[in-house]
Amino acid sequence: MGYSITLHDKKMQKEDLIDLIQKVGFFKDMPADQSRKIIEMGKIKRYGKGDIVLKEGEISSKIYFLLKGGFMVSSEGNVLFYETRYGEFFGEIAAIDSQPRSAFVRANQENSYFFILDINDIFNKESPLSDGEKFYLKICRTFAERLRANDQKITNLSKEINKRKKAPEKFTFEGGL
Repeated sequence: MGYSITLHDKKMQKEDLIDLIQKVGFFKDMPADQSRKIIEMGKIKRYGKGDIVLKEGEISSKIYFLLKGGFMVSSEGNVLFYETRYGEFFGEIAAIDSQPRSAFVRANQENSYFFILDINDIFNKESPLSDGEKFYLKICRTFAERLRANDQKITNLSKEINKRKKAPEKFTFEGGL
């Protein structure tokens, strides 16, 4: 993060950005020195309205945190939800379990800014995290696998329900007129 950007109508330098990101719910409970090391591994990127932030089916180890603007999540052409809350994040499941992304994410406002963190940068050999914290990552990966499997089951059930709603009902008429 060796540059400045204008965010929330204020020109922000590196230190301002680090302070801002440390206030994101995900980082605010971490010790400042640890969150700072992690934040310095990330980058900030601006997207315009309609720009694709991530693609369904791609494999990536990046997690995105909303700093300004908003985003829309969709899967198989169906909008799932919109988000505009500062600090909301997405991409964590695919980043943890190294499986394809389960949805598209598009910026839904002009000048949407995201803090992007590559989980592989955090959990490499030179990582500022301890062995205990790396152990928790393994637990998170197992949790992500289970969550993804349940998400797939819910998706399949939803498709089946929608298919049945669209299918004409079959009537059996017994008896005469």
